[in-house]
Amino acid sequence: MACVKKIKLGLAPTRRFCFSVDDAHKYKRLVEDKLKSWKVDFINIDSINREGLLIGDDDSKNAAELFKKEKVDAVFCPHVNFGTEEVVARMARDVAKPFLLWGPRDEAPLEGGVRLRDTQCGLFATSNVLKKYRVPFT
Repeated sequence: MACVKKIKLGLAPTRRFCFSVDDAHKYKRLVEDKLKSWKVDFINIDSINREGLLIGDDDSKNAAELFKKEKVDAVFCPHVNFGTEEVVARMARDVAKPFLLWGPRDEAPLEGGVRLRDTQCGLFATSNVLKKYRVPFT
């Protein structure tokens, strides 16, 4: 019988200030709940700021330091409303571990065209910056 090594995942959800903060926190909780239900060993970034989300420049450095200290095997970066592409790319480059870029499917806009999230656009933006930083990702 093969022995499968359990990995430790660095969880670094990200949001952009101009979209719904409440929705970002909702999706952060949903992702964490799903990982727990799958019994995934993960380290979140709740200790680096009051939201536990990658938002500003200091967050990339602090998240990278945390993930290195905790010896994560890979990083998962859910874009819970749009994302902050430069912050994400710097953190991914500095951690230098396998990197998963993901985001939940966007809902239709509200009445009047307002969007709570634009995750798809955020994923495109982040993937372009990851390429510029030469960070491989899935």
